[in-house]
Amino acid sequence: MSESDELTLKIMRHLEIDWQYIAHAEPRDTERIALVRSAGRKAGRQLGWKIATMQTNPARREDGRVVVAVTVRETPNAEDDARMSERSRLLIDQALNLFNLPLRSVGGRGPTRCVSAARFRLKRFTEGDRLS
Repeated sequence: MSESDELTLKIMRHLEIDWQYIAHAEPRDTERIALVRSAGRKAGRQLGWKIATMQTNPARREDGRVVVAVTVRETPNAEDDARMSERSRLLIDQALNLFNLPLRSVGGRGPTRCVSAARFRLKRFTEGDRLS
């Protein structure tokens, strides 16, 4: 199995679990960046999902690295959407419990916006540089 095929399978597993795959690369490693983006699009086609791939500007990061993100834009059926929404709620609940933070409206924002903001902050906190 080629490196591209292995990466495609890895990305597919990540997308099925949490709808995104994040990789870090050196800016001069343009082949790796292109490989991740290409494998991400291929993973989306194989899953039948619409995918977005993007990369950061290394000049805007303290570490000077490129972050490549492969994310699900749209799934073809409501069952996948419902499954992922439920999984997201469970993960957020577990994380909030871990930090002893109750799920409630904060600063006049509704619970949904509060959870979305918490999900974003938690994702940034937990991801770091562990995925490569």
